Amino acid sequence: MLKDISKKIYSPDIQVLAGPVVLLLLFGFLTIVLVKNGYSRITAQLNELKESSQVEESLEGKLSILKKVSTTFDGSSSSVLVALPEENPGVQLISQMKLYAADNVIPLNRIEMKGLSDVSDTLTKIQIISEFEPVDYKSAISLLRSFQSSSPISSLDSLKVETMDGGVLIAEAEISVYWSKLPTELPPLTEAVKEFTSDELVFLSEISGLSQPQFTIMPPSSPSQRENLFN
Repeated sequence: MLKDISKKIYSPDIQVLAGPVVLLLLFGFLTIVLVKNGYSRITAQLNELKESSQVEESLEGKLSILKKVSTTFDGSSSSVLVALPEENPGVQLISQMKLYAADNVIPLNRIEMKGLSDVSDTLTKIQIISEFEPVDYKSAISLLRSFQSSSPISSLDSLKVETMDGGVLIAEAEISVYWSKLPTELPPLTEAVKEFTSDELVFLSEISGLSQPQFTIMPPSSPSQRENLFN
């Protein structure tokens, strides 16, 4: 019986068909593998093309916004850096204080800096204590109000006014001035630029309107001959 079955399996007709069937199976297997591999590559290329299009669109939008910002807020950037500088602006505030005291004809008896502290991870402040002799309470308040519209940004912590012998007023004000480190990391290049809100535009306008500290610029001097002290 087994011989009969083997004869049927290995009959000439089946042997003739075995070769084409094997070839068809191999061809079908290769076709499936190639189609699957090709489809995955095409899908990957389409995804890369889609991502590239999104990046290009994002960069074009960012470039358009940056062009508008560069022509509109060139002056505002420097004003913001003076209002909230990167380093301790205590000297600038003292300069402003002396200027406002002179404008209000108020003698300054003492100025000192102390109380350096961190307000947050990025914001630091230092306290400046000043003692001055206002003519009356109105002139003292007028002097301190000048800081509301000046750079760098400051806040009044306390004010003490005492009447000394002879009716002389002595005022002591404690003012905090702030600064913050600039960002050290830029956002991803493909991240969209957020446009300024209406409140932020108003804030920038107010910052630009603050009075700036007066800096003295020393012009370069020409070379001169050194005198001989032994002559």
